[in-house]
Amino acid sequence: MVAGPVRNRLSSPPTVSPRQVEPRTNEGAAGDDATTNKTARSPRLRQRRVFPRAPITELDTGKSPVSLSCVVELSTDLCTLSYRRSSLVTHPPTNLSRVPMSAANFYIPTLPGLSADSTLSMYGGHIPSLPSTSQVGATSATSSESDAHLYFFMLKARHIADKERTIFWSVERRGLRSASAHSLAILYSDDRFNGGPGCSSFDGSMMEVGPLRLEPGSKGTLKEIDSAWNEYANVVFVDQPAGTGYSYVSTNKYVHELDEAANHVVEFMTRFYTVFPEFQRHDTYLAGESYAGQYIPYIARAILDSARIKTPLKGVLIGNGWIDPYSQYPAYLDFALQSGVIKKGSAAETQVRQAVKECMDALESRGGKLKVKVHTGLCEAILQGITDATVTSVNGLDVCVNNYDVRLTDSYPACGMNWPPDLADITPYLQREDVKKAFHASRHDGGWTECNGGVGSNFWASESVPAVQLLPKLLDEIP
Repeated sequence: MVAGPVRNRLSSPPTVSPRQVEPRTNEGAAGDDATTNKTARSPRLRQRRVFPRAPITELDTGKSPVSLSCVVELSTDLCTLSYRRSSLVTHPPTNLSRVPMSAANFYIPTLPGLSADSTLSMYGGHIPSLPSTSQVGATSATSSESDAHLYFFMLKARHIADKERTIFWSVERRGLRSASAHSLAILYSDDRFNGGPGCSSFDGSMMEVGPLRLEPGSKGTLKEIDSAWNEYANVVFVDQPAGTGYSYVSTNKYVHELDEAANHVVEFMTRFYTVFPEFQRHDTYLAGESYAGQYIPYIARAILDSARIKTPLKGVLIGNGWIDPYSQYPAYLDFALQSGVIKKGSAAETQVRQAVKECMDALESRGGKLKVKVHTGLCEAILQGITDATVTSVNGLDVCVNNYDVRLTDSYPACGMNWPPDLADITPYLQREDVKKAFHASRHDGGWTECNGGVGSNFWASESVPAVQLLPKLLDEIP
């Protein structure tokens, strides 16, 4: 009923370029941060020697205890710092963060629960995303002063295609927002309403278009499926805005507007291409669903306007997107009536129809379609009214319609945020420390959650115009 997730599910082994070393084990491969790539290496220098040094338990930085390990690779010292704090994540001092990183630091040889004979080629980790004026290839020193880092999980194509293609995927559930306050809360926060933005792209990688699924009730056994999107394309799942999923940022530095979020992605991509330079030549697509209907056009616009990214942007893919509030807000009632979620002629219809009128009057008074904002608090009462009208008591528990599949019900006030059932297995799996370490996500403080209420409550996009207004020009410019 809402613009929510689409559950579509649209192998020679991957080759390794001379610039990219895939270690045989995960020893020394747990780098979480990236900025610059090493210079090209000779194809014959493929072996890697690892010499762990005794950990330094205390370093005089004025911060938390630090553990230091060094890897000798091709006669070059590569040192990584790992901070452990119980609250906010801290970062290496500037003089120690000017360390070049290579693709090998992001290589994921395996995952807990994954079969030993898996041929998946996986990479993941954190990349700084705070926009800066530094040149392409700058080290992490500039961005390490801010802790805005996006997390990515990349799956390389299983097969050789006619052309090399890379898809950047973002997923954001769109759900209920408070009609009385300019804020949003995710389920289990203090407010009763739930939704996106702020939801992790692991929804896409482990429930939708990626090749991995968790066996129900297995407590961590992964299986691979056929016909995932990485059959003939590289797929990069990105947790954004900062603070979503495994990405992280200070609580007082969440992004607030769509252009700001897009600039963070451009910074991320600039640094991503420094680590994986061969990907900048690939035909590139932006894909996502739901609230990504707002993100993707803004990100596409920022890429086309950037002098730092030269990748050929070939298309955007938006499923069930929240794109045009002026048209989509009143359509909620039409769909609810046609699908039988609420009955025609009922008191609920009268109440919701009044909410639609108040919404459209408010939009017109603010200048009509061309002046409408991405979110209007008064208009959120439409979906809220429809959902509230479905609440019934079953065995003493309140249940309501599942906003993402109106054939189903859910506990109130979740109304869809407990769906799909895969979440019951995915959440505890991604919260495990061994899993976080395998994904190179240890710098993310705390456990993984599907949706971050802090990100959502700060991202009202009150100054952003709806993405539908960006699409005509984008369609003219993207080949």
